[in-house]
Amino acid sequence: MSRAGDAERGFTLLELLVVLTLVGLLAGLALPSVRNLLRPDIDRTSRAVALMIRDQRSAAMRTGALAAVNEAAITPLLPGGTVIETANLGVDGLLFFPNGTSTGGGVVLAAWDGRRAVDVDWLTGRVSIRALP
Repeated sequence: MSRAGDAERGFTLLELLVVLTLVGLLAGLALPSVRNLLRPDIDRTSRAVALMIRDQRSAAMRTGALAAVNEAAITPLLPGGTVIETANLGVDGLLFFPNGTSTGGGVVLAAWDGRRAVDVDWLTGRVSIRALP
């Protein structure tokens, strides 16, 4: 039971409004950054494609059989909004031989945040990524 004149514990309406206003402003500033974190970026996608190509090269060397990479194998790795701009994979796809060499080629990936080329050297089978304008 409270007695008359005792101060009630709690927050005033003004204090609550000030805190809610500050939280709203901070959320408004942070939201664009969070959206960019949730969108897949071209660097992550190009690394995933390069890894898949390297795995095929390793499989060819491990098994002693030809391993191929074609556009159909790359497409499932691409998130929405990312496309294969050009594919230089040859008629039968990019082929890896048991000694680690390849037929050479690559793909150019394009997304909202840039373009990247994933290239495969024909002599060494080395997979590299480079930024494009």
